[in-house]
Amino acid sequence: MALGLSVAGSRSLMACIHSGASSRASAAEPLPEPVVAHLREPFEQISQAALHFLRACADALRERKNPPALDATEQALSKLTATIEELRREGATRALPTENIGRLYALGFTLEQLRRNLEDFRNRVIECARAAG
Repeated sequence: MALGLSVAGSRSLMACIHSGASSRASAAEPLPEPVVAHLREPFEQISQAALHFLRACADALRERKNPPALDATEQALSKLTATIEELRREGATRALPTENIGRLYALGFTLEQLRRNLEDFRNRVIECARAAG
């Protein structure tokens, strides 16, 4: 157990990594530029928020403290969902081939799974902090 992380915590961390890999695989084929232009900022915010969260969790594990909340990551994910809904309302997805629409929604699903995995990992870090305290 590195840094006191349990087997369940290790599995949670691996699930987070897998979610990230799945989102990259879903985005392997680029979407049309007008769609990408709308999604670029929300994806960058998700990336930065998740990175910040995981680094803060590493610090929490080393210091045997509770991890931060997932607020920034959840806000970024909500912004992405709102952006996808806005594209749909504006009709920007109507002209997309079915495979692009499928990839767009697969990305949304994958990122929701990432949120769940990050929340689960957060709970495992809390368990480590309690066990140390």
